[in-house]
Amino acid sequence: PRDLPADRREHGFDALDFAFADNQLTAPDGDCIAAQTLPPYAIQRIRTGQYAPAGELWRADINLTREPLPDIRFDIHLDENVLTYSKRPCAAEDTHARFFLHIFPARPHDLPADRRDHGFNNHDFNFADNQLQAPPADSCIATRTLPAYPIQRIRTGQFIGSEGTLWQTELNLNE
Repeated sequence: PRDLPADRREHGFDALDFAFADNQLTAPDGDCIAAQTLPPYAIQRIRTGQYAPAGELWRADINLTREPLPDIRFDIHLDENVLTYSKRPCAAEDTHARFFLHIFPARPHDLPADRRDHGFNNHDFNFADNQLQAPPADSCIATRTLPAYPIQRIRTGQFIGSEGTLWQTELNLNE
């Protein structure tokens, strides 16, 4: 925190927002590439993403201070309006981190008024609250019932508050 500019210390992070066009690099193969110079102080974690007037489009956390965590990604299945998380083999430690479930409606007015600025509805949960009773041996299975309104996309994964996102995936339901 002491390396942060004085006006950013209370926030606990520095903001280096930029427009892609301002930092765009020329790529010979036609790829879109942008670069941002990082400050000279030691960096613990980077959160990057893209925003539009309607809200967040995507986000990724990059942790620079610890060894990568083992892959604890769950398989995600959608059937009707039930989202199922499953993992096999699965150990108890795979389910300790909180799950996030961000639902982006097809119609923004379907969001509660207090979530419209975010662009998604937040349905975070703990695995233990939604787990399937008596799953097959060495399996972890949890389900979440989705809202009845039309959904454009879902972003889900697991996070630990102080460490950030462990894994995430997106399901685009308009494809």
